[in-house]
Amino acid sequence: MNNNNNSVLNILGGKPIYVLALAAAIFISWQGVMAVPIQIGSLIRGLGFSEQRSSFLGTLEITTMALVPILLALRIGRWSKPHVAIFGAVLVIAGQALSSVATNFPLLAGCRLAVGAGAGFIYGAACAAIAGHPRGDQMLAWGIALGQTALAAMLVTLPFTAQFGQQSGVFLALAVLALAFAPLLMKMPESLVRHSDDDTNRDSNMVSRGFLFFFFLALTCFNVGIGMMWGFLELRADELHLEPAAIGMVLAALPLGGVIGSGIAGLIGHRFGRMLPFCVALTSCTAACFTVALVEVELLLLISTFALGIFELFVMAFFIGTASSMDSRGRIATIAGGMTMLTYGLGPGLGGLLAYQLSASEIIIASGMICLAAAAIILPVSILLDRRGNAKPADVAEAATPA
Repeated sequence: MNNNNNSVLNILGGKPIYVLALAAAIFISWQGVMAVPIQIGSLIRGLGFSEQRSSFLGTLEITTMALVPILLALRIGRWSKPHVAIFGAVLVIAGQALSSVATNFPLLAGCRLAVGAGAGFIYGAACAAIAGHPRGDQMLAWGIALGQTALAAMLVTLPFTAQFGQQSGVFLALAVLALAFAPLLMKMPESLVRHSDDDTNRDSNMVSRGFLFFFFLALTCFNVGIGMMWGFLELRADELHLEPAAIGMVLAALPLGGVIGSGIAGLIGHRFGRMLPFCVALTSCTAACFTVALVEVELLLLISTFALGIFELFVMAFFIGTASSMDSRGRIATIAGGMTMLTYGLGPGLGGLLAYQLSASEIIIASGMICLAAAAIILPVSILLDRRGNAKPADVAEAATPA
């Protein structure tokens, strides 16, 4: 019986309640990002906002969510992660609820700013909470897998809430969902290692500024490329003259594939080091982007989009997991979480600039090339991590864990 329990814990990377808490954090913090297309449509139909105003509110929310973890990075190691997450949840719930009754643009902008800030607090706390844990990367990967499953279910049902007052129904539903998941945030992992001056010295010796520069450059390239692909995936499906229902299936295939990808990241952890998983997954992202751009059959587009989702979320979980292993105080992981959202949001804008000269399929090919550049940049970084033994941080972290 104990062996079976140990097997489950090894697969999950830690206590199941920790994984559920991280899943709740991912769900609440990402719900606004994933619901932006639905929010934009409901604001246009419900309040008569222009496309520009409606999309600005989505951009404001995502940008705020991305910046807050970066600003938190220097202090997050000193604060209680569950308390930071609960504070963020209060902001999210209040912002969503007030958004459901707001009828003018300035008030809505303030509400979406509060939602974005709250989501940033939650996401930053989740990224920092896994730092220093022997299997923190596995825990986060499983949290992303479960959170993505809940988000996929939300995307299927959320459009129906627009029948109850358009944007009012959508925002109220998001508030209720956040309220339902918020209690789990109190179970988020606290500092799981004892910090000392030796930890700080070890962290500073492990990474240099040049090392971090190339790590974050690779992360930026990957997220810009994937964000650009996501922004033009609907237009790519439209190039094949698909019906609206078929386009919806293609869009849903990406997050559903992500559930499997993050689950795989949770299963393998760091047992194969960093270099091999990074390079295989990033080059596979490139191949999947090319396939999405070149296929002419609906079923093949659906399959290739699903495969792209697998590799995308695998890489995303692996980036943040790697960042958490570099710094036991969670500063690098928190910055990585914020940078992920910030650079992902730049992708559609870059694609919009390219759209003056390129078609949707050509833009997605460019996305694949950017992912390939990320693979080339992360290669020397991951080799160095593997050589330093950072690919297996369990030994170091377990030595620092109180008995």
